[in-house]
Amino acid sequence: MNTVYLLYHSYSTEYGENQKMIGVFSDYGKCQHAIGKLSDQPGFVDHIDGFNIVEIQINKIKGDFYLTFIED
Repeated sequence: MNTVYLLYHSYSTEYGENQKMIGVFSDYGKCQHAIGKLSDQPGFVDHIDGFNIVEIQINKIKGDFYLTFIED
């Protein structure tokens, strides 16, 4: 396996950006499955377009993608 898929959810509010890292998956389909399970849950249902999947090559630098996560 040389590729993984990062699934995260983000949306903007009047108070700033809200970002949630959901997980790292071995294939794109598993990300889609997770989205299906989460899309009707609180925190996601009101921002259904906020799901994002990023394909990441293992052992390579990805210089065009940055996320900042702040723990609650």
